[in-house]
Amino acid sequence: STNIVGTFTAGGFTLGAGSKVVAQLNGTTPAYRASGDVASAPSIALSFMPLGPVSVGTNVIFDYGTNYAGNLTDFTGWYIPNGAQGDLVNNPGDTRIELVVTNAGAGIKWNGTADLLWKTSGQTNWVGALGGNGTIYQAFDNVIFDDTASGSTTVNLAESVSPASITITNDTKDYVWTGGGVSVPFSIVKDGAALLTIRGTALG
Repeated sequence: STNIVGTFTAGGFTLGAGSKVVAQLNGTTPAYRASGDVASAPSIALSFMPLGPVSVGTNVIFDYGTNYAGNLTDFTGWYIPNGAQGDLVNNPGDTRIELVVTNAGAGIKWNGTADLLWKTSGQTNWVGALGGNGTIYQAFDNVIFDDTASGSTTVNLAESVSPASITITNDTKDYVWTGGGVSVPFSIVKDGAALLTIRGTALG
């Protein structure tokens, strides 16, 4: 498979089935620039690497010189960080494949219905704070723990994570964090009568 990370320039890109593409989100600066064509096949795992908080606007993923040969449905399993909403679009007039963010998101909420692990690009243990289907945690997300979790409220930190902020608002459901660890974010807020129990080095 093809695993391309960061800004990259080439004569063209041919993305075969099963490829993995990680693209920085950097506004109108392309993550990848091709002087020729970009071609894609089904089942390409696409993920995004934010350089900071996600904002409404256009992020250029591929800037291609001539043609895009493929379908946007070839790119699967992608989530916009921080519970943001938007669409992957082909812009043939400007010869670009773009991620157009229409709502910057209000963070992600712990749902705890998958593998109970808090880790980057892990299982869909989260949902967007604005609603929608399950999503994953990514760097710079604002994370929320509250009483709406439909699964387990025991959270196993499988790796060091660095959210932009943490808000715990729990009146009826106790939370337990285990493992380690969370790098102290810009802000952490705890409100509500229920407990947050931190075990080991889960907060450090």
